[in-house]
Amino acid sequence: MCEAFSSRRSRGLQRGMNLRAVTARSYVLIPFLLALIPRLLYLASIPQAAIIENVDAQGYDRLARNLLAGHGFSLQAAPPYLPDGLRTPLYPLLIAAVYGVFGAHPVVVALAQALLDSLTALLVGATGARVLGRRAGLVAAVGYALTPLQWRYSATLL
Repeated sequence: MCEAFSSRRSRGLQRGMNLRAVTARSYVLIPFLLALIPRLLYLASIPQAAIIENVDAQGYDRLARNLLAGHGFSLQAAPPYLPDGLRTPLYPLLIAAVYGVFGAHPVVVALAQALLDSLTALLVGATGARVLGRRAGLVAAVGYALTPLQWRYSATLL
């Protein structure tokens, strides 16, 4: 009798642990998907030309292309390739890395940004959970995930 009870109890504990594991995964997966899906839908709904329509986006695109071509950190389209001191180098280096792997396609950069921004929703949630509790973290993550302004910024070169 004790053995049967012990066996049922251990199965119940395993189910409880599995339920907790599923719940913990849900706290990660749900905000991530709530962030990623609208960003991808927004990206699919805009013309590809809109990804680099503003002057800053064109500048970052030019910097990345010049870096890949060996012309240095320059905004110049033709020689002499004078160095640019206006922009910080990390973002153009990220764009150059994406271009180097996938080709010079701004839409791929926008896809990478949508993925990174979706991961940011998880960081917002983790910070909220750490400071104010698990429920507040989930609300913060979902709030960030569903902010339309973030969808727009992740779909363009900044």
